[in-house]
Formats: sequence, C-alpha cells, structure tokens
Amino acid sequence: MKFFNFVIITLFSCNFITRSTAAQDKEQISDQPYVESNHEISQSNNLRKAFGRCYMYCKDYGSSCRGSWDCKTKYCSGSKCRHSIKSASDGTICAYPWECKSNSCHGSKCGKKDHGSSCGSSTECKTNLCSLNKCIHYFKSASDGAPCTYYWECKSYSCHGSKCGRPLKTDGDTCGNSLECKSTYCNSLSKCGKVKDGNACGNSEDCESTYCNSLSKCGKVKDGDACGKPSDCESTYCNSLSKCGKVKDGDACGKTSDCESNLACFSTSMQCSSKLKEGHRCSYFDECEDGLACSSISNKCGTFLDIGDSCETNEQCITDNCDPSTRKCLRSNKFNGGTPCYSDEECISGICAWKLKCLGGCGTQKECV
Repeated sequence: MKFFNFVIITLFSCNFITRSTAAQDKEQISDQPYVESNHEISQSNNLRKAFGRCYMYCKDYGSSCRGSWDCKTKYCSGSKCRHSIKSASDGTICAYPWECKSNSCHGSKCGKKDHGSSCGSSTECKTNLCSLNKCIHYFKSASDGAPCTYYWECKSYSCHGSKCGRPLKTDGDTCGNSLECKSTYCNSLSKCGKVKDGNACGNSEDCESTYCNSLSKCGKVKDGDACGKPSDCESTYCNSLSKCGKVKDGDACGKTSDCESNLACFSTSMQCSSKLKEGHRCSYFDECEDGLACSSISNKCGTFLDIGDSCETNEQCITDNCDPSTRKCLRSNKFNGGTPCYSDEECISGICAWKLKCLGGCGTQKECV
C-alpha cells in the first residue's frame, strides 16, 4: 500500500514539475512575470504536506526559482524570485523598473534618482527632468537651499556652493531682511548684525548693549562725552553743556550745578573754581562758600542778615538797608531788573539801560521772589 502511494505521488510530482517547467520557459522567453494557476498552487500544497518541508514561498528575492510558489515575493520571473508588477515601494530591492511602484529601479533599489545623478530619461529622476544625462531641476523651479548645478534651476537665479540661494552676508553688509544675514539679524539701518557700542543705531534692539542713546549711538556714554539726557550717561548726569558728568576745577561750565562739590561756575570765566571765602568779591550768591552770602550792595561774600532780620546798622543787612525805625533789614533801596531808572546808581545791577530800565536780576534770593 505504501509503495502504491509513493508511485502515485511521484507521478503526480513529475506532472507538476513538467507543467512548471513549461511555465518557466514561457517566462524566460518573455522576461515577464508569470502567475501560477490555482491548480498548480493546490499541487504544491500537496507536495508540502507529503514531504513535510516548505515547497511554497520559501526563497528570498533574487534566488533561483521554478515557479512563483518558490518565492517569498510570490513572483518568479526569468528563473529568479522578483516582485510582482509595480508592487515594490521606494527603497525596496529591485532588478527591473516594472517591479517598482515608481517604475524606477536605481542602484538595485526602487525609487527615482536624486538631483545630479546620471540618467537616461526624465522618468528616472525625482526632478522629472534628465538633461545631458544628469537629473536637474526645471528652469527657475528650485527654492533656496535645494541642490543645483546651474543658476537657472533656482527661483533666486543664484546657485552658490551647489545650493540655490545667494551667499549669506556678514555683519556690516547691506541687507533687506534677516534671512540674508549669517547672523540672522538685519538691523533698522539695513545692515547685518548687532551694533557695537559707539556706533550708529536706529533703536535699542540694534545694539549689543540693548541701549541706543539720544545721540543715536549704542551704549551708555562716559563722563566728558556728549549726551542728550541723563539716562545716556553712565553717571546718570548730563550737564548744561550737554556732556556727561560733573565738571572739574578749571573746566568750562554753564552753571554752578554743573560743577563738582565745593566748586562754583564763575560768570567772569565760565569755569568751575573753588567757592569764595568771606570778604572776597562776588557777583552771585552761589559763588560764596556754603553758609556765606553775596551782598548785592558791597558785592562781597560774608555772613549777613536777611530781609526781615533784626539789625543795628546797614552793613549788617545783605541789602545794606537797616530800617532805623523798625530795626529790620529791608529790601534794597536800589531797583531790580526791569524797574524804571534814571542813573546806574539806582539799579542793583549798576546798569540803567538806554530804555531807562534797570538791567539784571536781584541781589538776594528773597529779592528775586
């Protein structure tokens, strides 16, 4: 009985192989994939059951095969296991273009060729253009950053370093937007990069120090340099001569508050100098040392009684006018600026102008009120 079964199976196998060989011959002639019939698949399943080993879909891609049932890919073409028509995705191993969904087999893998690769037709290229046997872009179709061979491939009409786009600009170069700059910053003066202290700026964002001063330069200003407002200065003081910092002894000034402590701005020289001691001639009250006043009558620094203080003699009063009846210091007998006059002696300033009015101001702080 066993012998009888063996004979039947052997005859059945021979018949199957004969059919498969015919199918294989057909594939070799046409070099096109051949699909086995349902009858052949059924026969191969019977063989697998009879001999206890794999007879279907066992062989890897590229292995020799007698029929499609031999291959894991379920396709046998030209006695080799292949992919079925247009079934393989890009990146899958291939031998023929018809195996690939993209209909392109390049370097034994499915997929179209990259820019710059050798080609025989445009269908081989990802760019869909093959020119002079190279995959390239169409005229002005590639964005900046895309690979290029010729400048005319790029939308920007510029191919630099095998990439579309103009070379990035360095700090200080003229720019239209931040994308043009290596530093990725185009400042308000249309220059690439942040601005260093001391150089021109349009706003504080332009500056490395994040401060654009009122003179349109980056950074805080040192003492002695020009300023427009106190916040421009490192010392936070902008004097009346539009320079940062207090003025030193012997340097030019505009007013006493410009000068360092214990110095006054003298009207005769417009320089800062030491304040005057008692008995020295003065022009303004702030020229005298602290605690002293400048008499508008004697024009000397001293300790004087102010208007309204009790007095015995005129010399005691800063106005040189002690009322004999009240024994109080009164306002000066001389006139303030703007008061009608007939002679210089009538004016505190000592000048009666041609319009017959006293020039100048007042002798004391209280007289100025």
